[in-house]
Amino acid sequence: MDIKRWASFVSPAYFRGHEMRDALRWIGRALLVLIVVVAVVFAAYRIRGPSFEQRAALDLLQQDRRPDHGRNAFPLLWFMGYDVADEDLDAHMAVDVAEVRKRLAAGDEAIQFVPSASKLPQPSNDDAGPCQTLENDCLHHVTEKAELTRSTLKTYARLLARAQSLEHADFLWIEFPADYRTPMGMYSVLPQNLWLSSLALQFVDGDHVGALDGVCRNARTWRRLRAATNSLIGDMVLIRYADGAIRLFGEMLAASSSDEAIPPSCMDAFRPIEAADVDRCAELSTERAVSENVMREISSTRQPYWKRVFSQLIFDPRQTVAWGAEQFTPYCGEAASRRLLADKTIDLNAVPHPLRRLECITSVTGCILTEIATPAYVGYDKRILDYAAHLRLAATLIWLRESPIASAASLKERFEQRPANLRSAGHVSGIDSEHHVLFVDSLNQVRAQRFELKLSAE
Repeated sequence: MDIKRWASFVSPAYFRGHEMRDALRWIGRALLVLIVVVAVVFAAYRIRGPSFEQRAALDLLQQDRRPDHGRNAFPLLWFMGYDVADEDLDAHMAVDVAEVRKRLAAGDEAIQFVPSASKLPQPSNDDAGPCQTLENDCLHHVTEKAELTRSTLKTYARLLARAQSLEHADFLWIEFPADYRTPMGMYSVLPQNLWLSSLALQFVDGDHVGALDGVCRNARTWRRLRAATNSLIGDMVLIRYADGAIRLFGEMLAASSSDEAIPPSCMDAFRPIEAADVDRCAELSTERAVSENVMREISSTRQPYWKRVFSQLIFDPRQTVAWGAEQFTPYCGEAASRRLLADKTIDLNAVPHPLRRLECITSVTGCILTEIATPAYVGYDKRILDYAAHLRLAATLIWLRESPIASAASLKERFEQRPANLRSAGHVSGIDSEHHVLFVDSLNQVRAQRFELKLSAE
């Protein structure tokens, strides 16, 4: 026997090499099993497609929510600053929609598309005439610059008249296709600045009741249009307009004597919050449609064969769209309306997270994209809650003025006695005696930490 050869088999080096081979063999087997399991799971979820809940979410967001009657405000807003006769707005709108569709069909961008008509004269951003929608003290501004405001309103009378005609619109529906390449709309604050300035001037000229009626009709207009829009951006802009009207209403009420009547239009403009005031399903349906078009475009992009195969393995447009629709369900529907009416913010644990589920394997890229988009809608949700709180605050001003005054009750005590439908349970609100304002803290503090309405000095 060759002792040296036998010894090599029992040496530590031999056993270490043998163990290493066994370990590599087991690792290889484990990897093979893992690959098989992943392939089976991948195939199972791809074959299944969107779950029952996801298909239900898609069905919810695919409903046609466009009002079946009434006047659309979109042509008015689209041509607000353009020299197009009111009776020709719909015809010109149809031409522009057809042109946008033509450009999209040709694969071109249309996001920079604007009306071909000539522009109407408009105040510049530094024009000191009209008050600013986003600022307080519109009434004070016009009081100090009454003649300048009067001159500005006369110069831009046609633009003002077109803005005022929005009062007769019933809904705001974007006419362009739901595509990320289409124009987002024409949302200038100038028409609202002129409209509010005209009402402030009416008040300064002594017509308090008429001015209050006008500003309440202004607020009612934006409330009505916001409740029936398919545009997320439009929603936020309309809230911005409404906030300006609510602030001016507070300023006018504070400057009015207690024996002056509050017009019925104010009771209607600031009636108790309804489900329509917080509903967002139509605009989320548009967001879903835009997302679906993006997914369709990504999947149809021409690529080399090997890239196309790889893309199909990591991206499933159908499943990605379904995840997006599922993430919208906490913001849309009866449960969402109940939550928003109760002034409750979204519980992020209630928002589906595909990244935390095994089905994410079917579309890893889409899964990640869906997760990235989630936080943005929380901010929009808070903005709706803030808007409802602002409407309640305006209604509280009316209640404080109209309700009987207890002999020993202070203003703060009366505020605490306000009825339940004037309370925003998820907000901090109260009376700031130092600044003599009624306030409600903002949930979405991108623009301001709190919203304030002036109190009467009486």
